[in-house]
Amino acid sequence: MTINLTRRAALGAAAVLPFATAAAPVLAAGPDPKANSAIARSFTLGDFTVTTLLDGSFPRDGAQEIFGGGASDEEFAKVSADNFISPDVAQFFFTPTLVNTGSELVLFDTGLGQGGIQTALADAGVAPDQITVVVITHMHPDHIGGMTTNDAPTFRTPAMSRHPLNTISGQPRKQAIVSAIWLRPR
Repeated sequence: MTINLTRRAALGAAAVLPFATAAAPVLAAGPDPKANSAIARSFTLGDFTVTTLLDGSFPRDGAQEIFGGGASDEEFAKVSADNFISPDVAQFFFTPTLVNTGSELVLFDTGLGQGGIQTALADAGVAPDQITVVVITHMHPDHIGGMTTNDAPTFRTPAMSRHPLNTISGQPRKQAIVSAIWLRPR
């Protein structure tokens, strides 16, 4: 069995682990999602179910300028060909991540705001009003765009607080402290 684990899914799952024991002892709203489609994929990580949600995708010119890191044109073209990707165009995928802890449904980021998050959640068998916590990792439009739909909140009215995430899986981070905004729908 092969598990395709995206970096975003792994980071999302790792970020929620230290807070799992602090979660209120309330059952997560709805059934444990087990999605396996083109826009929603679930896997188990310990006692958690992690679901990546494809909110959208678009190509962007200038792949070498974005990812080349000073490589020569020839070197970048060879590495791109060896990995079956275009040396000219990068394809960006926007994948918010849903983590079912057993007591909470935690959504990491909300996507672009073009309806993709609602479609992916529905494909995973989850309605937006079932989400108990929304974590915004940072304030880029592709992470916060799905907070509203048709000028109304996508998720129930959240209470906001800011929490430093200075440990991942109980291990102190040596880099700068990572911060996230936690939104707990009421």
